[in-house]
Amino acid sequence: NSNEAIPVIAPILVAYGICTPLFAISTPITNMLQAVGRADIPMKTVGAAAVCKILCNFILVGIPGLNIYGAVIGTILFYVIIVSVNLTMLVRVSKVRINIASVFVKPLIAALVCGLTAFACHGAVAKLFPGDTTVSIVNSDTIGTLIAVVLAAFTYIATLLLIKGVVADDISGLPGGEKAVSLLSKWQLID
Repeated sequence: NSNEAIPVIAPILVAYGICTPLFAISTPITNMLQAVGRADIPMKTVGAAAVCKILCNFILVGIPGLNIYGAVIGTILFYVIIVSVNLTMLVRVSKVRINIASVFVKPLIAALVCGLTAFACHGAVAKLFPGDTTVSIVNSDTIGTLIAVVLAAFTYIATLLLIKGVVADDISGLPGGEKAVSLLSKWQLID
């Protein structure tokens, strides 16, 4: 029965969701290492991370309390190793200094505010317009999700601007970017 599988599958999907940002970060870092002539580093890192994942799977999946979650832990560890080692090596090889606040902290703050906004908005719409969500595709749940996504996107952008997480170079290359830069500079939202 598919309804019985949902409580088992849902936490696994949530845990695998952690891998998505790590995967998204690992690909550009790998490309940058290849661009500076060090394609060997990502290959070695993937090899070491794969060995770690296999060992995790072998050891953790056999523990009755963890079971399938052992594979999830192995996958998360796989990407953590790849991102951390490759990023460390990229900084060492290229001698570039990373502004941790601009690159990681400010976008993380904006993402957290964005997520909280989406969660609160969806919950508020569900409370304001309760109803049967099985009758039609267009129902309170669908409408709540659409409103939450739009509001969350605006909140993310607004939060980044308010905490000065965007610089002029980020915007100037976009269509109409020069006008946006002058307007945002006038409002003191970017430096």
